[in-house]
Amino acid sequence: MPRSSAFGAAKARRSVGRRVQRGFDRDLFRDAIKAAGVSRSDLARLADISPATIHSWERRGGTPDIERLARIAGVLGVEVTAFVHVPDDECLPSDLRNRRGLTQVQLAAAAGLSTTVVSGFERAETRWSVKKAEKLAPVLGVSVEQLHEAWQRSRTRPAGTPP
Repeated sequence: MPRSSAFGAAKARRSVGRRVQRGFDRDLFRDAIKAAGVSRSDLARLADISPATIHSWERRGGTPDIERLARIAGVLGVEVTAFVHVPDDECLPSDLRNRRGLTQVQLAAAAGLSTTVVSGFERAETRWSVKKAEKLAPVLGVSVEQLHEAWQRSRTRPAGTPP
């Protein structure tokens, strides 16, 4: 395999379930930083993130990954939902996961499932499973019914819409 292909495949594996695809609000992000009264450089240092990353998320349309966004939320003393908002009646399973500041890997470990199972579940590429939902729902802080509604929205989302 050519080096560029191997690198691209490795990069894709690392980013599975990490990007916040929906609901990130730059204005709310900036407001949370301002309300905390912390400088960008201190925030970057305390969250172990480069200042350029924070700048990108604030200004340039960068898409945050949930791990670093959760670290920033922790430093600011807020929940991830302070700057990631998707209305309850529009939430997909990945949105519920992002609300908790979890990657697919972290959710899978906490629920005792494989990352492959969690990924397929979020994409609604597998049949609805009450057994899986009963493991995932408590970790996500929702009821099995709420998770089923989110899964159903993922199942019926238009082609090309990120899960």
